[in-house]
Amino acid sequence: MAIYEITYDLNRPGQNYPYLLQALSRMDSFHAQQSMWFVRSNLSALQIANQIGRFIDQNDKLFVTPIVRRAWIHAGMNNAARW
Repeated sequence: MAIYEITYDLNRPGQNYPYLLQALSRMDSFHAQQSMWFVRSNLSALQIANQIGRFIDQNDKLFVTPIVRRAWIHAGMNNAARW
């Protein structure tokens, strides 16, 4: 099972994207920062992007990348490290 970092820029002022947040919350996920999540999944990065990408607008940005355990540095994110 891989761990992915998902980040996004939602470029529509006033939009709250409830379906995007629900989709991310239903995954084995940790909401690390305002627009950054960690997701543990057997899916590929492309499959995750396709699954949640349908909930964002065309002018928004979405980035999904696998991360390597013990190869990341954090400050003030102890809850994410424990997750």
